[in-house]
Amino acid sequence: MACWIAAGIFLSLGVCAAQEAGKITHIPNVKGIPYSEDRADVSVLTEGVVVWSEAGAARFFYLQDRSAGIRVVPEDGTVLPETGDAVRVTGRLAWTANGVEIHRAAAEVTGHPGVPKPRRVSTASMATGAENGTLVHVRGYLRQAQAEGGRLRLMLDSDGSRIPVLVKDADQVVAADMIGRYAYCNGVASPRAAPGAFELLAASFDDLYFRKRESGSGGEPIPIADLFRYRRGYNWGDRVMIRGRVLGVLGGEIHLNDGTGGIVVRGEDPARISPGDWIQAVGFPEFDDGVQVFSDAVLGPTEPFGEAKPAEVEAEDLLDPSANHRYVTVTGRLVD
Repeated sequence: MACWIAAGIFLSLGVCAAQEAGKITHIPNVKGIPYSEDRADVSVLTEGVVVWSEAGAARFFYLQDRSAGIRVVPEDGTVLPETGDAVRVTGRLAWTANGVEIHRAAAEVTGHPGVPKPRRVSTASMATGAENGTLVHVRGYLRQAQAEGGRLRLMLDSDGSRIPVLVKDADQVVAADMIGRYAYCNGVASPRAAPGAFELLAASFDDLYFRKRESGSGGEPIPIADLFRYRRGYNWGDRVMIRGRVLGVLGGEIHLNDGTGGIVVRGEDPARISPGDWIQAVGFPEFDDGVQVFSDAVLGPTEPFGEAKPAEVEAEDLLDPSANHRYVTVTGRLVD
């Protein structure tokens, strides 16, 4: 037992001594240092390439070497390195809710090799935090886009997972033109406040490229009854258009019917829509816990057409899940 204690003390002292001697610790080894009371104020020396630099209210940068990345918070008043800089960092370890970080850091720029090649990873791996601080590659349909102070906030639907993307240096981009495009995105995986939540940080619009451009109008209107049926040339995730008469607005959701069927539409600013309005919606059909919905819709007025007549059904038919959002009339005896 005494031997093990002695070995542990020697190891702890060895870490400190190595740092004092100027030995570089690779980022995976830095992130693997466990917290202990004896190691509450440890200095560390490491190096890598800057893959994201944030000069906003929260000043920090992400540093990546060949196998891992780490968040670095510099001393106040110091100049931040730029994306693509090779730097040598000295600072203090900080154990946070998102893992080990380097705080009170000083950075010395040693070159500018450019950013490393991004890795293709799964959303599950990013959700665990294993990819935090590393440059990764994801792809999928852009479901939402919003310009914000020269930056672009996107929502990428990748294999059924929604990934927020923040793009710097995108002040010349029209946000509305991004919706519906199939995008390949390179960005740094960064944790968010909620457990398991993350976003991608793209240094510029050049980190996005596109396979194809979907019609900005969503193409010709599709009967609601055909939304979830096979249609030649349609790919799941394509942006499409529906239209119809609003039967109700409840809880921020619009109940739309075009005479062939009905569906719940989730879109921008539903409060401006009223029952009786005729609207068109350009968005994405999908399932929410088995229920058919039309999401991320851009809404606009349309000319009235046809007539939305309620279908006569028996009371027991309302228990069938396929009856969701249908416009029906039912006859029976009021019991309560």
